[in-house]
Amino acid sequence: MTRLPATRVRYFVNVLNLVRRQEGWGSAAAAAVDLSRNELRRVPRLLLSTRRDERQAPSPAREFDVPTILQQLDEAGIDIEVFTLERTAFEEHMLAFRYPRFYAGGPIAKGGFRESKILEYFISINLLPVAASDVVIDVASERSVFPEMINATVGAQVFRQDLIYPPGVDGDKIGGSAAAMPVPAAFADKIFLHNSFEHFEGVIDAEFVAEAWRLLKPGGGVCIVPLFLSTRHQIVTDPLIDTEDVVWDPDAEVVPRKGYRSRFGRFYSARALATRVLEPAAECGFQTKIYRLGGVDPAAVDPISRGYKGIRFAMVLSKPSVGD
Repeated sequence: MTRLPATRVRYFVNVLNLVRRQEGWGSAAAAAVDLSRNELRRVPRLLLSTRRDERQAPSPAREFDVPTILQQLDEAGIDIEVFTLERTAFEEHMLAFRYPRFYAGGPIAKGGFRESKILEYFISINLLPVAASDVVIDVASERSVFPEMINATVGAQVFRQDLIYPPGVDGDKIGGSAAAMPVPAAFADKIFLHNSFEHFEGVIDAEFVAEAWRLLKPGGGVCIVPLFLSTRHQIVTDPLIDTEDVVWDPDAEVVPRKGYRSRFGRFYSARALATRVLEPAAECGFQTKIYRLGGVDPAAVDPISRGYKGIRFAMVLSKPSVGD
């Protein structure tokens, strides 16, 4: 019973620390007020949801049967490659950049997701390596330390994009929709999405693919980690968050999950992935690779294995070089 409150405290401390590092103490104080207000808004919904749960049947489960997902991908003609995690290389990465102690709520062993987030970053820069001369966009960056890590370890220029930023470009921040960024064509070499693509509501996922093609220079690429797949097309939503204006996929099964802390999280079936993402990508001219992540014993209980267990798939969209 003590783990969840302690984890929430670590999330709170982490957010304030990141805002202070990136924007100063004034913004950190404002963030503290906003976080407190958001938590208070959840209380009435939590009480109402608890009463409803006593009367309603259980929600349908999310379907993460990897062998079945692989079979469905194969039947849909979608090729899969395997990415194998090298534990030693990951441990060296952990030492190369000083990640905040309470990042993503702290270590997995204490209820947080710190190792999972760092694994996402490590996997993405292995699937889509970054050079010092690259211009990089971190999509849905919010308060991520990924841009800091790239700048410190590689030296590339990184722009943060997020809907929560004021519209337009301000320094290294790009405000507005990921599907319509206010920057010129051929602006970036690499685009990364960490735990964000699944939250693109309505048709923003397909629109983002077209926007990424516009934004990338020839030879550039997009990396999505994780790519959330399921045996059925499902959308996970937290019933404690307002979903009044959400545009649900008409053929998706909606799965309520208290504690998900997001109003919309899309899990693609093989068919939904093909029609919503792969076909639009092919129409643009992208070359697509989907990776199944392996190489670590999923039964192991150490933080690296536990963090890696939740990152089952990833995707890279590559824009051909001129002449290819």
